[in-house]
Amino acid sequence: MKKFLILALSAALLTAFFGCGSPKEPEKEKPPEGTVITEFDLPTPANETTANTGEASSKMYKFTGESFTAIKDASPGSYLEITYTSTVAYAVGEMGWKSITDAGPVISGNGTGKKQEVKVYVEDLVLGDADFTLHMFNPSELKGVSLYAVPESVGPEKNPNATAGATKIVLPLGHKIPGRGDLSKADFKKITTATSGTLVFYWDDKTNTETGILKFGPKQGDPYKHYGISKETGTITEGNDGWRPVDSAEAKTVTYTVTEIKTSVGAAGNSFNKLEINNDTEGNKEGVLLYIELKP
Repeated sequence: MKKFLILALSAALLTAFFGCGSPKEPEKEKPPEGTVITEFDLPTPANETTANTGEASSKMYKFTGESFTAIKDASPGSYLEITYTSTVAYAVGEMGWKSITDAGPVISGNGTGKKQEVKVYVEDLVLGDADFTLHMFNPSELKGVSLYAVPESVGPEKNPNATAGATKIVLPLGHKIPGRGDLSKADFKKITTATSGTLVFYWDDKTNTETGILKFGPKQGDPYKHYGISKETGTITEGNDGWRPVDSAEAKTVTYTVTEIKTSVGAAGNSFNKLEINNDTEGNKEGVLLYIELKP
């Protein structure tokens, strides 16, 4: 385990330390002065069965002792930098795993097999009582985990769309199209256990005409049966097809009440255990999902 302290550096030194960037690879974000960077030694992963995790090729990396304490005690706004590779363009990891129904933010591969990095805030992680377990699958290869512990005075970064008193829903991370992938099981439980409230999706200011947004699924017991979104009415319907389009007339938000979600997918004893999000179906539209929250 290695530690580094970020001090005030000149622009030239910062560029040398973090890289000059390129049109294809933007310059890496510079952590605040006083940030302590800890590079963790990766624990030996334990293989886990698909029956226990719901995912193929599951490997569990359990961080304990000083590593776990450093993550647990890091102030809000601190984050983990996860480095990994995967040749698939869908979910390949869960940042914090306690059970098949309780796991942290989802990371996705970009489909290239090249090394990629994601930034996961410590306040969004799912921690065990004495460990932080990182679940990789599908398959993928974990390359590194570093903690960027920012000074307590810095605090968490606030999204401009966030509403006071609302619950943050973490966007899927790592896909080449921002906001495309599955919600974490921990965030999904925030929706299914709420007795009321409204789920709000915020989009950017670009003009979108046929940008898909989401579908609910899969139906419990049938991984290929989803609850889609009617393109015509925006209502939740049972079936594999249906991504609700977002266009410029929708004021850049789409909402569903908790009651509406539960009524639509819970009828006749049916249930759902997943929420999938897409910016579009082909990957060539301009829509970008900025933020999701559950308003009380």
